[in-house]
Amino acid sequence: MKRILLSLSVIAAVVAIAAGVTTAFYQDTETSTGNTFAAGGIDLKVDSTAHYNGMVCVCPAGAACTWQPETNTQPPFYPAQGSACTGTWGQTDLKDGIRRFFDYKDLKPGDHGEDTVSLHVIGNDAWGKFDIANVLDLGNTCVDPETEATADADCFNQVPGTPEPDPNGELRENLMFSVWLDQGTIPGFQNNNPEGTIIDHEEGDNIWQREVEPIIITPGTIDAGGESYLLSDALKAVYQIACLQSPADGHTSYGPCHGIAEDGRMVGSAVYYFGIDWDLPLATGNEIQTDELKMDLIFKAVQQRNNPSQTF
Repeated sequence: MKRILLSLSVIAAVVAIAAGVTTAFYQDTETSTGNTFAAGGIDLKVDSTAHYNGMVCVCPAGAACTWQPETNTQPPFYPAQGSACTGTWGQTDLKDGIRRFFDYKDLKPGDHGEDTVSLHVIGNDAWGKFDIANVLDLGNTCVDPETEATADADCFNQVPGTPEPDPNGELRENLMFSVWLDQGTIPGFQNNNPEGTIIDHEEGDNIWQREVEPIIITPGTIDAGGESYLLSDALKAVYQIACLQSPADGHTSYGPCHGIAEDGRMVGSAVYYFGIDWDLPLATGNEIQTDELKMDLIFKAVQQRNNPSQTF
């Protein structure tokens, strides 16, 4: 009996050892932790500097904005030096009714102005678009000179002081408007470099350099139904004319052609300057008196990647 029990004990021990051996597999574990999907972003910021009849709207830190003479110019009679102004601000988001590029109440024939606008595309590359929308051309009241102006069919021979029979005015038909890419004499945009060095003194200078700065809106009146422009058309034109030897993605470390991509997209690291010019010709007659022109100026940015058709 003892022998049988001893044999059974040995068998049990062997089985136990065998069982222990069969569970000792080679192992290796690789773990990828914290897998994340995060959406990229596009943020469009806009800043503006207003110019009017040789004056520039200056906004010192902590002080009110006032009209001051442009460099190397004599101040005109209007607007008066030191008078309050709008149309100048640092980069920000535009809010309805708060930021207006143009807010002028007393236009006269011969007046001229311009806004230098810069677009900051923060984040990913983007397509850009400029829209003029919600155009309102208001005739308002027939004043005495208008009732004698044959060019104003609505007010001619009307009693002075009466509302115009047709609410549409004549200011839109006379105010000249244009927009250009204010890149300066060096192709692309260099001045927003990390060192803050001014490389191109004509970049964003509010002067149209006709030979090197492509026009986006040719001088003319604004369509009553509004207008729409893809900014890629002007940017592609610069690439084809001056940047064929540069990287197709528009990154040149703030050298020549920085921000100018082959397909015309806006590069996320660049700041783009545009000149928006308006002019009321001196030959304009009495037909525009008391008329008012309103419109929305809209800059749009939409992702470039996976959006070859520029769907906004």
